[in-house]
Amino acid sequence: ANCKNITFSGSAVAPTLTQSGTQTLNIYGSSVWQAGMGQINVNNIYYRHTGEAKTITSNGVITGSNFSYVYFEEENSISLSDDFSVGYNLYHNAGIFNTNNFNVTIGYNFFANNGTKPRTINLGSSVITLTHSLSYFNTNSSNVTLNSGTSHIIFTSLTNSTSSYGIVPYTNQVFNDVTFEKQGAIGGSHSGVVYYNNVVFLGDGNLYGDNNFKSLIFSPSKTYTLPSGKTQTIVNLFSANTPQCGGWSTIKSSTAGTQANISAAAGVTIDVSGIIIQDVNATGGANFTANNSVDNSNNTGWIFPAYTGQNLYWVGGSGNWNDKAHWSQTSGGTGGYCVPGP
Repeated sequence: ANCKNITFSGSAVAPTLTQSGTQTLNIYGSSVWQAGMGQINVNNIYYRHTGEAKTITSNGVITGSNFSYVYFEEENSISLSDDFSVGYNLYHNAGIFNTNNFNVTIGYNFFANNGTKPRTINLGSSVITLTHSLSYFNTNSSNVTLNSGTSHIIFTSLTNSTSSYGIVPYTNQVFNDVTFEKQGAIGGSHSGVVYYNNVVFLGDGNLYGDNNFKSLIFSPSKTYTLPSGKTQTIVNLFSANTPQCGGWSTIKSSTAGTQANISAAAGVTIDVSGIIIQDVNATGGANFTANNSVDNSNNTGWIFPAYTGQNLYWVGGSGNWNDKAHWSQTSGGTGGYCVPGP
């Protein structure tokens, strides 16, 4: 189907837009969905190039099915008029994408790396949420200008931390805040340096390439892998804390025996405790003290203060190592005391 502007409004009963088989909807203007419409169930939705600025008004309606593709091909601009949700994939292939500070939810992936036409992404203060277990936000192209503003990119469900997932950037791009609520991946296969404001990993995570962070925060009892031979530069804060009785976190190089680098200048806050560290070189002048932590070989630039351990006893039969109910201060005693750790 082909249309100029497409507008649904004023109907007493919210209409339905669906397809028979696999169909394509070509929009050569702007779109307005009526509140209460179901998901726009069309496999391929194109906002085609006409040289005119376009707008999208969603009114809470999801554009595209759970397995559809939405394409931005307008070489002028496409601007949001309210919050915008895509059921599956969003391709930004040309022109300017203005979120206008509205929130964007993407059911699978965001692609801005296809084709040769220049494109600009203006994120403003938008929250960009990607909800799939294999989501990525891919801006890995020299044709992309990314203006991240004060935006926040959130991955809610990522379960793969290899370099093809998470944030897949191009060299010298600047991101604002990024949060991984499960696993996380930063860096893709870029060369050069990519810049971030605040990055938070709530689950296990991998970093790739050379990156610069104003703050980088790792969570307790998780494993983090840094790229061997590359440098993660910290401007304000590096936090990696596992509290007493919380088990251990691990920070290691991606290649056993080959160091990864963390660099921070004097005065940068390094807040590290309860970590097993291996093959990591700390440099730049900051005080890299790892309290209640383990030097697991081939680390340089770190201070590991001595700490006093304690005897703990497994009780209550088989179970999960990190289940506090199986740990006691005394042999055969009552569980619930403390998971082995710092």
